[in-house]
Amino acid sequence: SYYRINGKNNITLRLSSAGGVNQVKLAQQVYQQLESIRAELPSGYSLLVSTDTTMYIKEELTKIGLRTLFSLIILLLFVLAVSRSWRILLILTISLISNLLIACVFYYIFKVEIHIYSLAAITVSFGIIIDNSIIMVSHLQRQKGLRVFISLLAATLTTLGALSVVFFLKEEQRLMLIDFTYVMLINLSVSLIVSLFFVPALMDKLYHEKPEAKIPVKVKRRVAALTARYSRFIYFGKKYRWAFMLVAVLGFGIPVGALPDEVEKDTKFAGFYNKTLGNENFKTNIRPVLEKIFGGSLRLFSDFVYEGSYFNNDMSRTQLRVTGRMPDGCTIQQLNVAIAKMEQYISQFPEVEQFRTRISGYKNSLIEIDFTKEAEYSSFPFLLKSQLESKAISLGGMDWSVSGVGKGFNNSLGMDRKSNHILLTGYNYDQLYAYTQQLEETMLLNERVKDTEINSTGSYTSDAQYEYILEVDKALLAMQELNYYDYISTFNTQLYGGDLNSYYNETESQPVYLVSGQKDDYNEWDFYNMPVVTPRGQKKLSDAGVIEKRLVGKSIRKINQVYQMYLNYNFNGPGQLGQMVQERAVDDINEVLPLGYKAQTSQSYYSWDRDKNQYYLLLLVILIIYFITAILFESLLKPLAVICLIPISFIGVFLTFYLFGFNFDQGGFASFILLSGLVVNAAIYIINDFNNLVARYNKPVNVATFLKAFNQKIVAITLTILSTVLGLVPFVVGQRETFWFAFAVGAMGGLVFSLLAIIIYL
Repeated sequence: SYYRINGKNNITLRLSSAGGVNQVKLAQQVYQQLESIRAELPSGYSLLVSTDTTMYIKEELTKIGLRTLFSLIILLLFVLAVSRSWRILLILTISLISNLLIACVFYYIFKVEIHIYSLAAITVSFGIIIDNSIIMVSHLQRQKGLRVFISLLAATLTTLGALSVVFFLKEEQRLMLIDFTYVMLINLSVSLIVSLFFVPALMDKLYHEKPEAKIPVKVKRRVAALTARYSRFIYFGKKYRWAFMLVAVLGFGIPVGALPDEVEKDTKFAGFYNKTLGNENFKTNIRPVLEKIFGGSLRLFSDFVYEGSYFNNDMSRTQLRVTGRMPDGCTIQQLNVAIAKMEQYISQFPEVEQFRTRISGYKNSLIEIDFTKEAEYSSFPFLLKSQLESKAISLGGMDWSVSGVGKGFNNSLGMDRKSNHILLTGYNYDQLYAYTQQLEETMLLNERVKDTEINSTGSYTSDAQYEYILEVDKALLAMQELNYYDYISTFNTQLYGGDLNSYYNETESQPVYLVSGQKDDYNEWDFYNMPVVTPRGQKKLSDAGVIEKRLVGKSIRKINQVYQMYLNYNFNGPGQLGQMVQERAVDDINEVLPLGYKAQTSQSYYSWDRDKNQYYLLLLVILIIYFITAILFESLLKPLAVICLIPISFIGVFLTFYLFGFNFDQGGFASFILLSGLVVNAAIYIINDFNNLVARYNKPVNVATFLKAFNQKIVAITLTILSTVLGLVPFVVGQRETFWFAFAVGAMGGLVFSLLAIIIYL
């Protein structure tokens, strides 16, 4: 193998920090030590840092610090603009600072690690923390007592319940978000205590409303007029409730496309379904039209956003990657020569900060190219990529791939790529191979199935090995008056290379190596076309033999004491049709396989990061919210009004990603979870006030009582939603970062749309 940096040989020292160590401070100490070592190096030697992950940490910490500052400034300016009171601003600022300082104590007690995700959680929680204080301040301004605390408690618990589903995620996702979740849980819990005990005390000491201050008559008339119009709208909505519900359902969307093509059961329902919804006319002509009519925002999101989305956890800088593969039969030395030419070409560009080369086999090489800070965000990476593509074409003789920015370049014919895989497992290797061959024969009966290959791995790029076999026809040899030994000896003469007896030169032994002059030049074309000297004169070796390329070297793999074998193949046709053919073949072979053997599609064996099953966690969130609100309202029906706001707010998420063309990644899923806990808060405040008016003041259960509760809380609710949205603004300004950008735009779109849900549907 080969490893070079900037095309030069090197020795690499890799440093890793011990657990719990501040990596940024450690990196500074390492750099100081490196400077002292550089001063002692002789001429011609250099010492450089090839990779430093703490640079990313420093950049992220700087960004998080700026986001936190901007988020805080935006929120405080918003509070000042709305309240027009320096005292209210002071109260909310003191409560926010107190919340963070108390939370730090709990970070220490619960040993929460402070890193990029946990620091980002502090910024995200700003808007939610200040919401509780705004609700409490608004309540104390208009009403006395702390009855609002019950609704605050329920609203906070719904958000905490939504965040708790992080503990049910897959391990790699849970590890990434666990400290983020801990910080959010601690901050929200502390904000509840601060709102209950500290904010009322601050209001008592710092806020003094003048008794004689009265609301102007113009304001009262304006509020009365708006309330009257809103009352008429509510009566109109109650009269045509079916129409509003229909708009909501169609706005969200009915997943007509999720209907199965057929029901493979021998029941009356299956027969009826297959004749109606499963017949070809419905699937081909009717269902596509119904999907567009009834699909709503869910169809737009699913077809144009989700299917084209990509999940990643990329934290690297702008980088170009060049890979090279030699054909079968070549050597790693030959690949190294070609890669060295590419390195020489790359080294002439001063905009390239560093490039690293790894060669581990004749089919495996990689050049990673990093750019200087000035060139990284310029057009140079695209320019270099284009020039590297031209260089790769000029080198030829091998497969090159260039990727990193723009559309990737690849001159590989992809002849060894397999797009579909079926996994078979069993306890006897020979029998398993026989069953796999049986499945291969069955699959080849389908004209769309091509290029089958049996192997122990199901990778998309085949790792099969080939060798060249010389097949000699002895009958043809006899016609040429050659015997087998003469023929093979003549062939070996072209390729000969071997040790002879050592030559003693006075006091030392000199090794002697005899090599054929044609050894490095003789190839397959020469075999078929060039005559060679034989005991019977000059003849072509191809007159009595052929050279064939055959698959060899099948590896054997066992997992949990069970052999595994893949049937890899290419399918010419739509992906859905290929999946149907594959599933049908798997079901058929499983019916004849004996006990201890099993066939399955590779998708069921290897799960992809974008696992659709994780969306069942949203149902868990909704269930948690239902129980919390049922306890608060002492009703099993009223919580349904709260929960129905969640899918309506999801319409805002769907439309945000669809209309603006944003990529949906892990952060988008996280926004669904957070949104489920946040959008119900407004409904909780209003319904809880409605219940208090009915229970404590004997108000009738009618629209007028609802409007009174609505008027008492709608201003505070609007402020809390806008404050949460504004708190997320720093995450969408600037570079579109993985996770945070999708998380912020999804939550913002859903929160804004939740206002429509509250006003129109609640």
